[in-house]
Amino acid sequence: MGTAFEQAWMLLKSAFLPTDPQQQLGSGMFRTVYGQQGNPDVTKFGYGGLADMATLNALAQMYPELFVGEQPAYLDYPQGGLPDWVMRRPTGEPIADTRELGTEVGMPFPSVQQLGTPIERPAGFTAQQYRQRISKPLLTQPGGIYDRYPITEQLQMWDIKPENFIGVRGGILDAQALGSPQVGQAKLADPMFLAPEYQYGKIKDVELDPTTVESFARNLAPIEQFARPWEQMSERFGTPSQQDRFEDMLMTEEERMQLIRDRLGL
Repeated sequence: MGTAFEQAWMLLKSAFLPTDPQQQLGSGMFRTVYGQQGNPDVTKFGYGGLADMATLNALAQMYPELFVGEQPAYLDYPQGGLPDWVMRRPTGEPIADTRELGTEVGMPFPSVQQLGTPIERPAGFTAQQYRQRISKPLLTQPGGIYDRYPITEQLQMWDIKPENFIGVRGGILDAQALGSPQVGQAKLADPMFLAPEYQYGKIKDVELDPTTVESFARNLAPIEQFARPWEQMSERFGTPSQQDRFEDMLMTEEERMQLIRDRLGL
């Protein structure tokens, strides 16, 4: 990739640097999410997930009514790195990678995604109850996502919880049915793939239309290419130990991506 083109490509995928903890819109086990007034996209900060992100992005190009894509982004880090609060929950608790590896090892990387309305778990539901009463039927019941989009079953899509949806126009899902108090449409924004068997039962193979597999393969970016903004950041801002951590992470994501491709015979 030529230098001028590469710079333009990274600029299109640029993220923003939060300036206030109040900009945080949410946090998960491994990532935080920030919004900026007037910005149609959010910036997420996390420690990996490239294979699942690339898979989501391919599916979003195939089925924009169901999925919202997400792309790794480039960000000029300030001298000294990100503010400590960027990778903390509102309670002040650090998210997992910080706690386990320390900020010297786990360099957070940004990604960008369309801004949407958060979907919250309905009052009175535990995580287990939501999975059994809403997530599992949404995927597996007749006429559910697996039925309508069989490639999602072959890819063992899972982790369908409230915070992994967003309310957004053009979505095929009913936001209220997912738990939102607001009437509207919703899409999947952060599912995972290669579900463990205990989640939704025995893993089975689904016969797919060859054109579906071909479309997925065309839309799936190679991990090395997909990770280019993060690679540039690691080389420019990372310490030697953070750069080593990035290379290890990249290798792990390549291996996971191959497992995903294997599910489709690619």
